[in-house]
Amino acid sequence: MRHEATITVHSPRPATVGRLRVDPLTIGGEGGGLVPVLAIPLQAQLFQDEDGPLVLVLLEATLWTAGVDRGGVELAPPAVVHGIGGDRGPVVARPQNFSPDLLTLRFGLSPGAIRALHDHARATVPAAVTFELRFQATLARLLDSGAANAGDALNSPVAAGVAPYWQTRVEDMQIELSRERWADVVSPGLGEDRLRLVVVGFPAPGGPLGGQVAELFDAARRAYDAGDYRECVQKCRDVRNHVERSVRGTDDERVAAAAARHVGAAGDDPRVTFLDRAWTAVGDFTSDSHHVHTVGRLDGPSARAALLMTATLIEFVSEWVTPA
Repeated sequence: MRHEATITVHSPRPATVGRLRVDPLTIGGEGGGLVPVLAIPLQAQLFQDEDGPLVLVLLEATLWTAGVDRGGVELAPPAVVHGIGGDRGPVVARPQNFSPDLLTLRFGLSPGAIRALHDHARATVPAAVTFELRFQATLARLLDSGAANAGDALNSPVAAGVAPYWQTRVEDMQIELSRERWADVVSPGLGEDRLRLVVVGFPAPGGPLGGQVAELFDAARRAYDAGDYRECVQKCRDVRNHVERSVRGTDDERVAAAAARHVGAAGDDPRVTFLDRAWTAVGDFTSDSHHVHTVGRLDGPSARAALLMTATLIEFVSEWVTPA
C-alpha cells in the first residue's frame, strides 16, 4: 500500500499544490554495518495552474518512531533533497501524474538508532513496523524566463528566477513496513546479517538428518521475523521431533545415546552428558513454553532462545551422526 502526503501553500490563500508518495516495497537498507543508511525513495507531484509553474526548491525530512500527537523518537539527522541542481534534474510541475523519477531520502542510522527502531518494532508486534516521516519544504513559482517549460528554464544557461512561498506545509507521513521486508531486505542492508552470536552450519541435504531440517528451521525463523512467537517455538519443536526421528535407533533411545553410538563414545563422556541435558532442556522448553502467557513480554525472548538453542544443537548432533 502506497503512502501519500499533501503539500499546501498559504499565500495568498491556502491551496493544495502537490503530493508526495512512498511505496514501502522500495524501502531498503544500504551501507552495511560500517555506514548503515535507511533509503526511502519517494515520488513528487506538483500541480499546474494558471499562475505559473511550481518548483520544489528543497525538501527536508526527519525520521521518527510513530507516536501519538507528534510524539515518538527522532532516529536520524534530517535527510535533504535538492529540487534544483540535484542529480535528477529539477522537480517541477508536470502535465502528467507523479514524476517518474524517484527522489531518495537517505537517513544515516547510528547503532543506537537501529536499536531504538527495533525496540519500537517489538512493541508493536504483530503489526507492521511503523515509523513516521516529517517534512519541511520550500516551494517557489518559476518567473517568466522565455523557456518552453519549467524544466528547460531551470536547465538553461541563463539562470531562471524563482519566487519562493513564505509558507509551505507538508503532511506527516506514517510508513507501514511489513516485518518480512524488514527482516529479509532492510535489516541485511544495514549490516545486521553480519552480526551473529553464533555461526551455525546446517547439515547437508544428503546427510543423516536430511534436507527437511533446514526447511523446518527456516519456517521457525520466518515465524520469529513476523512476530509470531508462539508459532516460532512450535516450529522449533517440529525441528526437534524431526531430528529425534532421524537419529534414534529405537523409539525410546535418547538422542545423546544415539549420537554416542554413532561415534563410539562412552556413555559417561562429558560431551554426551552435556548433549543429554541440553536436549532435554530444549524438549521441555519447546513443549511447554509456548503455552505460557502470564507474562507476555517474555514471548519474544523465549522464541529467540528457542531458535538459538535449536540451531546450535542441530549442528552439534549433525557433526556427531554424520560419517567422517
